[in-house]
Amino acid sequence: MPTDELEKKLVEELFLKYRENYEKLRKLNEKKGKNSSNLSPSVKVLGEEMSSWTLTSEPFDFAIHTCGRKTYPERLTANTYFMNHWTFSTELSEAQDKLIRDSYKELEIDLSIFAEAESQAKGMWIEFIGESRRRRKIPSPNLTGQIGDIMGVLSSNFSEVLESVASNKVMKKIESYDPLERKGVISDKLLEVFVKENYKCVHYEETECVLCGSTFYPQSQHEWVGLVPPIYCGICLEMGMSASTDFFRKLGFNPEERVANFTTGIQIYADYFGFIPSVSNQKRTVLSQLFVSGIDIEELNFAMKVSSLLPWKDTVSDLFGSWAHLLEKSGLLSARQRGRGGHQSIASDGHHCLSLGERAICEFLTKNGMVHDKEPMYPQHDVLNPNGLLRGDFLVNGMIIEFAGMMSNSEYAERMAAKQKLAKAAKIGWMKLEASSLNDLGLMLEKIQSKSRDIDQGA
Repeated sequence: MPTDELEKKLVEELFLKYRENYEKLRKLNEKKGKNSSNLSPSVKVLGEEMSSWTLTSEPFDFAIHTCGRKTYPERLTANTYFMNHWTFSTELSEAQDKLIRDSYKELEIDLSIFAEAESQAKGMWIEFIGESRRRRKIPSPNLTGQIGDIMGVLSSNFSEVLESVASNKVMKKIESYDPLERKGVISDKLLEVFVKENYKCVHYEETECVLCGSTFYPQSQHEWVGLVPPIYCGICLEMGMSASTDFFRKLGFNPEERVANFTTGIQIYADYFGFIPSVSNQKRTVLSQLFVSGIDIEELNFAMKVSSLLPWKDTVSDLFGSWAHLLEKSGLLSARQRGRGGHQSIASDGHHCLSLGERAICEFLTKNGMVHDKEPMYPQHDVLNPNGLLRGDFLVNGMIIEFAGMMSNSEYAERMAAKQKLAKAAKIGWMKLEASSLNDLGLMLEKIQSKSRDIDQGA
């Protein structure tokens, strides 16, 4: 069986074992009748307290509703925010209510932002806008600490209108709240007007998780919003996207088996994504950027499973001593990484990619209309490339781009330095994209376009 097929089979088997363990823990937690708490969710596993929002927190309705119903079935709606929070339930006088409505008309609102969020997240569009803002590095509109502050993304003059309303003597009569609390009431009341004028409920139906087959309600989960499609249940999301829930990898395995699972898991992760993960690796960020890049859902599904194999840093410290010791044990500090094969796939433009990192870059270039070639040849050089066999990863506008995902490997770093030296000697545009580039593909594109302009201008 080819290496990729063997690796894929191993991923499927290990993911399934971990998922089964998670389900055992969930049922055990339910059987114990453990009191839920969305403030400090935890469960004791093998005598150790472990955190898990999915396992122990109370059901929460994250969607906004205007139709009179909440997320169905009703038994899943133990808690909600919109229209139940103190800011929304605070009663206003007739004069205060009129001031809110009149001031709302002064807001300069960009409905296109709302339309995009609504189409992709339905009733969870506030969560979507918030996550998209963080991904695009748009400054936070957090003016009062309430969800109404999301209007600061939709409206360019929200803060000015908010200040104007808050300073009006009519509003200073709102019960006994302090100035910031009054602003919170005003912020949420302005959001309420916006919701009633622009949003009509469109509910998600009960959905079957594409990874495990269990049924769930997308509006009772919030990890997916703005990051991946609403096709993964809370448990699979937590496995793939959260770094801090490691107990499902521990249950049922002795220390020797866990060492084997963790070393195998990080090897597969490095092969598949094309970079050696650091101790601060953000799994959810990488997965969301892969989705943004334009990779197909089948590939994203498998990426979720691969991501679930990567252990948590604290567990690694307990078991190996440090993250570096895990890398050493798995052969990633000194290995010829790509010599192990890696995960190969064909991008939508037909290019052969040697890792999912390469695939993400290739798809993103295609999606953004950047014409590119794959595996360009470096020019022959008597010392740096005597056989003329050196290849790059991408060629864009005459510039060679290298996805340098293994810079912690000294031999790999030396080869990359030699390529850079060769490009300089041959007066070829050259650019190195390290693993961190996958965290912000938009920034990667800006760098490529900037360097391309420099080449065009002869800089």
